[in-house]
Amino acid sequence: MPTQQDVAQAQQKQVEQEQMRADLLVRILSPEAKERLSRIALVKPDKAKRLEEMARAWLKSGAAS
Repeated sequence: MPTQQDVAQAQQKQVEQEQMRADLLVRILSPEAKERLSRIALVKPDKAKRLEEMARAWLKSGAAS
């Protein structure tokens, strides 16, 4: 059974990962694209997450310059 410290560490790690994801999106997306992605996330969160993953894969593949 996880302790309170384990839970707190897991939550902190999740917050850090979310912040890293947001920072990456800010760097690779134009303000208009980021706004559109935010709107999509309101209606279809799963689709927005897939689009974010595609953007990260695009960046890792070196397609972004």
